Amino acid sequence: EIDVAVDVGGNVGETAFAWALLLADARVYAIEPNPDSFAVLSRNLDPFHNTRAVQAAASDRAGKVSLAMPEDAQRVTKRYPAAIPTSLYSVYGKGEHRFEADAVRLDDVISDGERVGLIKFDVEGYEIEALSGAARILKRDRPVAVVEISERNLSYSGRTGGEVFEFMAGIGYFAIERMSGHDFAFAHKDRIALKAIKVH
Repeated sequence: EIDVAVDVGGNVGETAFAWALLLADARVYAIEPNPDSFAVLSRNLDPFHNTRAVQAAASDRAGKVSLAMPEDAQRVTKRYPAAIPTSLYSVYGKGEHRFEADAVRLDDVISDGERVGLIKFDVEGYEIEALSGAARILKRDRPVAVVEISERNLSYSGRTGGEVFEFMAGIGYFAIERMSGHDFAFAHKDRIALKAIKVH
């Protein structure tokens, strides 16, 4: 049973909306720094009594961060549609449309009395910082964690996917499934059931 689910990098609320429907008895948090995305996210989650939208960037420290679109050298393609895809903003982006946002540690957002059972990270190359700010939650509650690991996005900060896997292993988490695209599901070692196989 999941008491709390946290969508980090909520964009316009697709994931949080689905969780609010499917996990009606759980508290669903959606963390999103982009003001345009956050406005849509808030409207999408407004009908639900069990959601909380937080306009901030998840980080390893509280304060302020600056986000921008990737510059041409960081992009897979230089061509974007007329509507700027808000999901591409990154703390490590060096391109246009820069804005400043509050930064929060998830360990400070989630209260001691709440127990997180599911958490998702999709923060465009800022995953290690966001995960670091949730270390207490991850170690204490041992939720299933879905983490986007995109080599392109991580390259904005000079990191690699291997470093994310190493970070997760360092706090007792191992990938149990590769989901769609760059998303990986992680489970804590204490929650992975190992079945003994008898050889006759």
